Amino acid sequence: MKCVITGATGFIGQAAILELVREGHQLTALVRNPESASAKDLPCKAHLWIPGKTPINELSEMLKGVDAIIHLAGEPIAARRWSKPVKKRILDSRVVGTRQIVEALALLSPETRPKTMLCASAIGLYGDRGDEVLTELSASGDGFLADVTAQWEAQTLEAERLGVRVVLLRTGVVLGQGGGALEKMQPVVLGSGHQWMSWIHLEDEVRFFSYALTNEIRGAFNLVSPEPVTNKDFTKAYARAIGVPSMLFPILKTPASILRVALGEMSQLLLASQKVMPERTLGCGFTFLYPTLDSALAEIYSVDNPNEEKFSASQFVARPLSEVFEFFSEAKNLEELTPPWLDFHILKVSTLQIQDQTEIDYRLRIHGLPLHWRSRIERWAPGHEFMDTQLKGPYSKWHHTHRFEEVPGGTLVHDDVEYQIPGGLLGKAALGYFVRRDINRIFSYRRNKVAEIFKR
Repeated sequence: MKCVITGATGFIGQAAILELVREGHQLTALVRNPESASAKDLPCKAHLWIPGKTPINELSEMLKGVDAIIHLAGEPIAARRWSKPVKKRILDSRVVGTRQIVEALALLSPETRPKTMLCASAIGLYGDRGDEVLTELSASGDGFLADVTAQWEAQTLEAERLGVRVVLLRTGVVLGQGGGALEKMQPVVLGSGHQWMSWIHLEDEVRFFSYALTNEIRGAFNLVSPEPVTNKDFTKAYARAIGVPSMLFPILKTPASILRVALGEMSQLLLASQKVMPERTLGCGFTFLYPTLDSALAEIYSVDNPNEEKFSASQFVARPLSEVFEFFSEAKNLEELTPPWLDFHILKVSTLQIQDQTEIDYRLRIHGLPLHWRSRIERWAPGHEFMDTQLKGPYSKWHHTHRFEEVPGGTLVHDDVEYQIPGGLLGKAALGYFVRRDINRIFSYRRNKVAEIFKR
């Protein structure tokens, strides 16, 4: 299916593109900055689109002949305090951009017009509703976000007049690695902690996009887990997942009054209670991979052992799988992919070519501390995957699986790391945040370096 996607460089947009490309869909991204899209190695073409500036007829040409639009673009709502100019940008980025897409669709003939439009929305539509159970049939609520979302959806539904099948994606708090809510979250109870949080795992979010494209469903769907939790229960589960001792729960609180002073009107993002159920989402036949909070956090942060943590990342490379695998399986290329601040050098490789049971010795520095690291290739499947395991080094456990997947136009490179910080739960509690931050920095550098290397 040929699709156009907006909001492609965002947290959800990038994950959606990887999922849809993997399933064989052909995507084109409409972005404000094509260079930024290129830097993120999106596995699709990127065209310039600036809502309010790009002429409608140009936008119409970009949409001509495609099967579906996935419209995710919008100003971030939690990036800064809600001044009047910020609130206007939040509203206009959703309402004006959507209006222009519908106007562009109207210029196309029915034969060349996309048949389907998936549009981002939000459970903010329901406002602050206490313990009330909210479904897709519930009325909209009060407040800034409710007003914005109501106008946003109204503009989207105008596409139905043109014969376009419209799906409204009312999304809750999205949980996943590499961004979203968890990137800014701390294990702190907010306000009373009694407010309901409705959440969804990132993988379930983007799986529903694919489901909505290929099934004849229409209207509003709540993209939230069927098991909402209170903020207090969420905080407990989150703290367990990242290794914070439960004895700290009673003191890790931020009063609502402090949040209101610090954040102003934006504090409603943290204090509003929304007990949302995905009634229509389940009713249409969609199933959640992560219906419970514990299962979602376990996938994001840990494996079987509570002392362990997990990191995953994916990247598209516009090169054949054989070429990409060959590059990553060369030990000497590890130095080029490792940040200079680690002062990483290979000392010895036990075999002439990487193979099963090859051992590699490295020297590096972590925050200035010199270390010797030895790893062994425990699993070797040429053209598909390999795993290196730490034999000697700073971690109690380090398993790094490199997976390679052929997709249209190139290769998806997946990194899955399972690691354990020395000191058990105490070590995880004391150092977990800093180690996670370092690992994110290292793989961010690696991502940028891979993009640079394969564009030479």
